[in-house]
Amino acid sequence: SSHYCPHCIDAKDGPTPTPHTHNIGDSYIQQSIEIPPPLSTRAPTRMTNSPSGPHIIYIVTDTCYPTAQSLEANIGSTHIISVHSTKSAANSRAKKIIYDNDSGCTVDIDKIIEEVKQGMYIGIGIGAKDEKEGCCFARKCEVEGKIVDEDSDSEETSGESGDSELIDATGEGEGE
Repeated sequence: SSHYCPHCIDAKDGPTPTPHTHNIGDSYIQQSIEIPPPLSTRAPTRMTNSPSGPHIIYIVTDTCYPTAQSLEANIGSTHIISVHSTKSAANSRAKKIIYDNDSGCTVDIDKIIEEVKQGMYIGIGIGAKDEKEGCCFARKCEVEGKIVDEDSDSEETSGESGDSELIDATGEGEGE
């Protein structure tokens, strides 16, 4: 009497029907979860990037020159202090840093030379006469303009366009 149709035996035999219906439910749930995120994560970034396009940021750098030779050769240890969206904010930050005269690279405040190139501040201080440990010969705090193109960020950094960018950025600000 074991000659039932094979289909009926299969159905009784194991738990095949339940996983089957379960899988359908799962894939349905997963689909409904997976579809929205790409849209929602993409939209905000595109909206912030597109209108701004290329813009200029202003980088405040602090360079210490241990000797007179290093100053002449323009070889010092440079740290990026901060990045600003406006020239005036960057200028006042650079000026504050050179006159604060701390961080181990102290200079003679009376001998600070200030100049402004294309609206961007440069302060150069020559070291104090009483050479302490960690004193440096000179210190330069300056503002550099750099063009940032948010849409093609990866292309910008990858090649020979880096240097010409800076020149463009500084050249633009002259009409202020």
